[in-house]
Amino acid sequence: MLKEKKNYLVPIIGFALIIIIAAIILVLPGFNNMGLSFKETLFTSVSAITTTGISNGPISSNYTFLGQFIIALEMEIGALGFIVFISYFWYSKNKKIKISDRDVINDGIGYSDDGLLRNHINFIIKFMIVVQIVAVVLVVFAFIPRYGIIKGVWRSIFTTISAFSNCGLDNLGVSSMIPFENNAYIQIVIICLMLIGSIGVIVIEDFINNKIRKFSRLKIITKIILTCTAFLIVVPTIILKIYEPKLTIINCLFTAISARNTGLTVVSIDGLSHGSKVLLTILMFIGGSPTSTAGGVRVVAVALVLSTVWTTIKGREELVLFNKKIKHETVYKAISIIVVAILVLIVSCTLFRISTGEQDLLKIIFENVSAISNTGYSLYDYMNMNYFSECIIMVLMFIGRVGPITVVYAVTKKDKKSMQYDFPTANIIL
Repeated sequence: MLKEKKNYLVPIIGFALIIIIAAIILVLPGFNNMGLSFKETLFTSVSAITTTGISNGPISSNYTFLGQFIIALEMEIGALGFIVFISYFWYSKNKKIKISDRDVINDGIGYSDDGLLRNHINFIIKFMIVVQIVAVVLVVFAFIPRYGIIKGVWRSIFTTISAFSNCGLDNLGVSSMIPFENNAYIQIVIICLMLIGSIGVIVIEDFINNKIRKFSRLKIITKIILTCTAFLIVVPTIILKIYEPKLTIINCLFTAISARNTGLTVVSIDGLSHGSKVLLTILMFIGGSPTSTAGGVRVVAVALVLSTVWTTIKGREELVLFNKKIKHETVYKAISIIVVAILVLIVSCTLFRISTGEQDLLKIIFENVSAISNTGYSLYDYMNMNYFSECIIMVLMFIGRVGPITVVYAVTKKDKKSMQYDFPTANIIL
């Protein structure tokens, strides 16, 4: 039974071990400044490895340089993915990979070509390093004048890792990036980082391999991701500008992109209008692309479900996108991901309401969606939140990172009997 669940247990156990080890390290003297408890460092550890970014206190004042380094390392591992992180060391030591282990790796990074798997993993590592080095060089020009050379360089590195990993934790102080509200340069750099991270390396790699640079030659998943991403950038930015006329276009663009699912902010989220918060909740739930550093139910799943609805309305039997027929199994999985995420949110919102006594339904949904989508936007002060509520948020962050479907598969038994028989078809009236 354990062998059957290996694909699902490996990332769950792997992330859990890293979370506990990092939390133990962060609670040690020399890693935090405030005599933090294990409960507090555990919350930060979960937030970092799941690339969520919800904080129970300022990172800059709560943790020393060593503590911040551990948090940054967690963000990198979380962005890279535990499966890719481990497989890289397997390959770097030239160890022979078993077929079962290769299946786990393929499932973790969404790459099925065994012959090119090693090259793909190397590409991911090199791409992440190059992008972040370039970004640090660009960010440091804005940070050194404000924070000084030493702090400016380190905060540039930390912020770059956070933006690229779509985490949202920062070591800039209580005000986070709000002091840069009118700095278009730094906002554009961070926007580019968030976009690259949320689009995913599969899309980037497809672009690089597409020598003739024609949209028609791209893979179908690349076409879906690019089309949906463009729509989810332009439309929400315009809507935010309508709801928040005082914000600049660049502020609205930054907020719209950060909501899928980074959590860095140059404006006060609590000060936004009701309509803006509803929009951000929707964007957080949708999230980024498959195998990217972003969370959420992912744009491809949402695109498939909405396209299926439209196909049904038009009276068609097959879902066709970009002249390609989509397998029914893929559509079923997309529907399952969204439905399971909604069911988890219903339970968590109910428990969160009971534990906090909060009356504002939007505030409850916003907070829970932010956690399970690994975004990091928050309307609560976690320094004053009770432990049960924190546990709900931690569980949501963890489920969001490993995937709701992965958790369900890991705790349920596969029905083999139904796969051995072909049952008669029944007509059901809807």
